[in-house]
Amino acid sequence: MLLARPAPAAAASGTRHKKSSAPAQKPLPPAPAPSAAQKEFDRQRAGTLATLKTLREHPLPPGGDLPVVFRPQRTRKREK
Repeated sequence: MLLARPAPAAAASGTRHKKSSAPAQKPLPPAPAPSAAQKEFDRQRAGTLATLKTLREHPLPPGGDLPVVFRPQRTRKREK
């Protein structure tokens, strides 16, 4: 079972922390240029997403015949 601990005296009295005089952070170096494989992946991903968007926006009539009909096949008997 966990019990609540009393707040430290500084936090309980409402005192504020002074801003530290630490130097400003250095800016991050620029990201490396994407490789040829990454560029191709991004290009194919964009094409796939565009195709999916087109397919999803296409209206379909209600009902209709199924494009595939499942017909179970009989199992073959093994020869002894």
